[in-house]
Amino acid sequence: MADKKYLQQLQKDFEKFQNAPKYSLDSEELFCVCRKPDNGELMVACDGCDEWFHFKCMKIDKKYKNLVNNYYCLFCDDLFNKGKSIWKKKCKLSLCYEPIDGESQFCCLDHGNKYWREFLEKFDNTNNEYTNINNNEIISKSQIENLIQSVNIKDELLEIGNHFPVFDKNELIVTPEQQLEINDNINSIKILQLDIENLTFKLNYLSKLKDIISHLNEFLSLSLDPKIEITELENNSKDTSKKRKNSKLNKKQKKFKVDLCGFDRRLSLNNKEWIEFTKSNDVKQITDFNTISKENETVFKNTYENMKKYIEGGDDTINIKSDNILSNFCISDKRKCHLHNGWFNIMKDGLELKINENIAQVEKMSKDNEKLQQFIQIKNWKIYCDEI
Repeated sequence: MADKKYLQQLQKDFEKFQNAPKYSLDSEELFCVCRKPDNGELMVACDGCDEWFHFKCMKIDKKYKNLVNNYYCLFCDDLFNKGKSIWKKKCKLSLCYEPIDGESQFCCLDHGNKYWREFLEKFDNTNNEYTNINNNEIISKSQIENLIQSVNIKDELLEIGNHFPVFDKNELIVTPEQQLEINDNINSIKILQLDIENLTFKLNYLSKLKDIISHLNEFLSLSLDPKIEITELENNSKDTSKKRKNSKLNKKQKKFKVDLCGFDRRLSLNNKEWIEFTKSNDVKQITDFNTISKENETVFKNTYENMKKYIEGGDDTINIKSDNILSNFCISDKRKCHLHNGWFNIMKDGLELKINENIAQVEKMSKDNEKLQQFIQIKNWKIYCDEI
């Protein structure tokens, strides 16, 4: 970031530049901070103010003239923050200052060939320059040529050397402490992954539970509405349809609505009990639930009414012997159930947080093992090379 004194001086220079004459006495247009006419000297246009500036005055080497992509003068850049100058990528050949061609690293095919020829020629005199070095440690020109020819695209060449080679010369030497740490991490990862699997199942169970509660609310609201005089829901005659329609049209009071709390008491099971539950047939009541069949509509309705009577009678030790899924749910009104207030969001957020924490731990332990195993590989390679 530019300092205060520099910006103050730059402000003065800008004011001087702005107040300078735009034309000479001969009516020639003047350019740059030097306020000289166009005499053929190399200039560049600023993308911020559209003024023209000499390369020399802006202290830009002329060899970069073809590399300008977007240029912002000192005033637009440092003083007004209109933008930063952007330069095109230069050809990889050291003495060439032309921009690269597309995705290539060179401006043209000839310069690409020249670069690699010069690169390979560096290895011709390797033996002469390093006569005291073991030949096994020297990369020859032919090896480099084979390496380059073994790849098809630039990315494959750049990938070479990114991965450490696996030690395969002798039996890998691992200390007892290192092996213990690796094994401990592996075991911990397995436990965490199993925990993630169980937590994810519980999260999916929770989502399914929400869908079921929504379905039950809709069914019970319709079947128990006192304003709809239908004694049997399976009766789909025209008379029944008319009664339903007429009763709806005549409604002026607040719409009857069942809004279950829906908390499933099995969500309170400890880890061991929950795992046992997930392996039982009871869990399929939830996971396999799609809709209330016609033959079970009366059962659901009666179960709900019986449970409601128990609660209203003050008996909170509900023990209704029924295979109906309602028998495990809290059927209190959602808005009035203080015991389970906000249970769905609380459990959902808690499960998601725990899953993310476990995933982060697994990733950390996996990276720790990778680093340790890489260290062991490097150590073994060093021992091997020292013994040669």
